[in-house]
Amino acid sequence: MSSFFDYSHAIGTQNPHPQEREARSQPLLLHSMSVFREIFAIIFDHREISTVVEVGVESGAVSGVYAELGASSVYCVDPQPTEELRANLAAASQFRKAPPRQ
Repeated sequence: MSSFFDYSHAIGTQNPHPQEREARSQPLLLHSMSVFREIFAIIFDHREISTVVEVGVESGAVSGVYAELGASSVYCVDPQPTEELRANLAAASQFRKAPPRQ
């Protein structure tokens, strides 16, 4: 992705958001929600959060953040859990495994 300075020529033109437009043309890049730990900490400091349901868990890193911040139960939902995820979930008592479908 290009830097801000690559678009300095577009400032004040008919294209007011060149960085955003280029970002939309790039391949989808998923980033871990763990980068928002500080924001989650503020929320947990101001609200009593005992249960979290996370959908699209990937590695379980963010699930661990919720547990560290005080959630007593973290339910993890992922359509294709990896072995890494299974190992991370098995390591923490706060993580809850959904019962199998009948």
